[in-house]
Amino acid sequence: MALAGVESGFRKSVGDRFIIDAGVEWNTYLCHPLALTSEGLGVTVDDVRSLDIMHEFSVYAGFTHDVSEHFRYEVGLRPSLWLGHDMTAASIDPRVTLHFPINDRHELRLHYGRYSQALHKAALFDGGLPADYFFLSDKTNVPERSHSVSLGYTGSVPDKSWAFTAELYFKQLYNVIESSSDVVELVFNGFDYQKDLLYGDGRNFGFNAMIQKNKGYVKGYISYSLGWALRNFPEITDRYDIRADHDRRHNLVVALSSQPARNWSLGAMFVLASGAPYSEAVSAYYLNGHVIYEYGPHNGATMPLYHRLDLSCSYYIIKSMTRELSVNLSLYNVYAHKNVQFILASGKFMRHVSVLPYPIPSLSVSFRF
Repeated sequence: MALAGVESGFRKSVGDRFIIDAGVEWNTYLCHPLALTSEGLGVTVDDVRSLDIMHEFSVYAGFTHDVSEHFRYEVGLRPSLWLGHDMTAASIDPRVTLHFPINDRHELRLHYGRYSQALHKAALFDGGLPADYFFLSDKTNVPERSHSVSLGYTGSVPDKSWAFTAELYFKQLYNVIESSSDVVELVFNGFDYQKDLLYGDGRNFGFNAMIQKNKGYVKGYISYSLGWALRNFPEITDRYDIRADHDRRHNLVVALSSQPARNWSLGAMFVLASGAPYSEAVSAYYLNGHVIYEYGPHNGATMPLYHRLDLSCSYYIIKSMTRELSVNLSLYNVYAHKNVQFILASGKFMRHVSVLPYPIPSLSVSFRF
């Protein structure tokens, strides 16, 4: 997958209360569709498939109006045109954001936007196997579209040492595509991204919140997300009760940083998240000397809880307004927790696979001028 493009735009103030934005974008997508074949237990990538090319041309325009001390709005429009080898599609996406400043420290905002994209991503669902692949829209796989609504709040204490953000959001998605192929399909028949695709709609909704400390010996933030990403595939169900591949119900991040001396900087980050969904093997049988697994509901099971701690230390050899030279030492997954990346059926058991089960150190040098 490759992307090349150009963009040109401008931003201009008109009087004291109006700001105008406008511009154009041209992007070219180059995508080599995934095709896997197998011989015995070996898996190879078929690189004979033709290269897919698609051009995207977009124009955007919008303006911001400060109506009063307690009300400001932004309005925008983005028409887009996609040109593929067997597909031509267009979209006009409006966006509106209403700002309601309470005072100089607190603000409420309400946003609506329509979004479209002609690049699709799907994954082999078997056991949560991390095998995402991309493909472009065509006459069968039409562009994805969504309507997004959110209500947000930003605020801070009088000296700005603490800041707070919170958001409620809802997204209605159309033309969502996922793959229902699995490893069995790959081993016996090969894999073609155009086969076994699921078509449907989706709904994402939830709540995000963050508390940020901007001053003091220790700075940092705590963020928490509660979210649902549900799909409706008519081939499986007519209800929105299928979890999307990226659905993680809870996500907590704690990040801290400190500068004990002028040339030293310390950092720590802790991540705690619900496990990703996967399709669990529920039964197995032998066929022609091979073990064949049958799977339960699509994304009907959940991987174990994910958590890790990362630490970092930086020493600044040079630190000034114009130049900066530093050495950074970091340690990923400090307490060596074996987070499960995917689950594979193995004989009578489900085998948990951890790709990075040990602490991983790294050393880097950076120079800024």
